[in-house]
Amino acid sequence: MQTAQALRELFERLAFFVPEFVVELARQPVIGTVVNDQRHLVEQRAQPRRKALKRLFQQTVESLTLVRRHSAQRMLGGSTHRTAMDIAQRIAQFENMASADPSNEMAHFSLAGAYAQAGRLEEAAERYLRTAEINPDVTKAYQLAADCLLKAGQKDRAADVATRGFQAAASRGDRIPMDAMARLLRGLGKPVPQAPGAARPAASDAPEGGFVCAKSGRPGKQMTRPPFRGPVGQWIQEHIAEETFNEWIAQGTKVINELRLDLSRDEHAEVYDRYMREYLGLDDETYARISPKK
Repeated sequence: MQTAQALRELFERLAFFVPEFVVELARQPVIGTVVNDQRHLVEQRAQPRRKALKRLFQQTVESLTLVRRHSAQRMLGGSTHRTAMDIAQRIAQFENMASADPSNEMAHFSLAGAYAQAGRLEEAAERYLRTAEINPDVTKAYQLAADCLLKAGQKDRAADVATRGFQAAASRGDRIPMDAMARLLRGLGKPVPQAPGAARPAASDAPEGGFVCAKSGRPGKQMTRPPFRGPVGQWIQEHIAEETFNEWIAQGTKVINELRLDLSRDEHAEVYDRYMREYLGLDDETYARISPKK
């Protein structure tokens, strides 16, 4: 705003000396063309005004250069600015939801994800742990909490959370978070616990022609066709048992209701899809690999 005001004042001063210069300047659509095409007009002014015109012309060039540079910076930084605003808005939204209903594990889980995206790792870990406290079946929350603590430099606490999370996941047969926390513990040089009931069938243990669900590690029924079109639907058919996907349908309904999602809106649909991928164990690396390249 200050730059625009300065330019207006500068052009008013320039119009006092050479009105036709400003009129012609206003007609040109491209600033760079204006600056080059108007040099001969400056040179044609009378000698007494020559120095003043050159000085004003140079000020015009410098001012227009600043405007172009500022516009370029806004274009380059616009996406980052919008992303930061989106994260701040999501944090405010989920904070309000968690405050209004402290038992809403979806609100805490979503708030944890927003905190993590904003780099507030310790706060994210606390919210993930709160999610697991409310609903012990969400063992993925232990894994994500341990990851945040590790990134925050709290290795001992990350190992403690991963150990507890591994045991919780093992008791529920949640194979994917259990494997992830085992890798985290090994990376820290910590022992991986052998929880009762942790043994899970391998593909060779399934009945002949049977199917083992990648999420639960248990035999199940493979879907006859993908639940929806696209690479994610294809991945689900190839790796997730029909019983597990039906469990997600029930959980997904809860996500929609508790987060008040409107799936006709792209940003809400993305929230739903992200929860589905996390529930089914489709990690970000695999998702990026199977997604079509833009």
